[in-house]
Amino acid sequence: TGNYNAQVTEYKEKVEKEIEDRKNADTELSNNLTNEINNRKNADKDNILWIGDSYSVNYDHKLPNGVRNMLNAKNWYEHSRGGAGFLGAWAGIDFNGLIEEAKKEMTDTQKEMINYVYIVGGANDSNFTWTEIKPKVISTVANARGSFPNAQVCFIFASSAYTSYLNLLTKTINISNDNLMPCIFAMPYYYLTGAFYNTDNLHYTKEATNYIISVISNLICGS
Repeated sequence: TGNYNAQVTEYKEKVEKEIEDRKNADTELSNNLTNEINNRKNADKDNILWIGDSYSVNYDHKLPNGVRNMLNAKNWYEHSRGGAGFLGAWAGIDFNGLIEEAKKEMTDTQKEMINYVYIVGGANDSNFTWTEIKPKVISTVANARGSFPNAQVCFIFASSAYTSYLNLLTKTINISNDNLMPCIFAMPYYYLTGAFYNTDNLHYTKEATNYIISVISNLICGS
């Protein structure tokens, strides 16, 4: 009887283990299937690095939040700091420094997977001449392209600095005309009016920011 009971217990344990193994196998199969479905859904989505200034930092309606949601990117990496520009570094860091900051936090595989590097802003270079800025644009773009070898690097001109707008617009046109990198002109001059500004008279209201978000997103998508 003792031997029989031991055999029954052993059999029971084997059956329970078999059931548990099948459950684990089913769970693994289900997880694999879910991952495969998600991978296929995400196959045509982009991995994006966003480099920005205060327009990408301020408030709950900052630019990258809305653009990220509209583009529905597969992976989104964001490094923005108020005062950053190509040459401007009013908070101690410029666009190139933000690229370096991003590189330190990413693996080599993540860097290789980046499809687009968007450098967004412009206002913080208003105090410098094009002759001063151009070498920094060249070195920043070279760093981005060298660090993210499969990425398209693009500048998005998004400055609501009214008094220096035309000066900054000319510099961005120079970036485009000198073929330093593609440019998106996201901030129309005729929208730089009091009704669109926040109380600081420098950054846009939530409604105006949402409009610019839609402009940037549509231009990125080829509109």
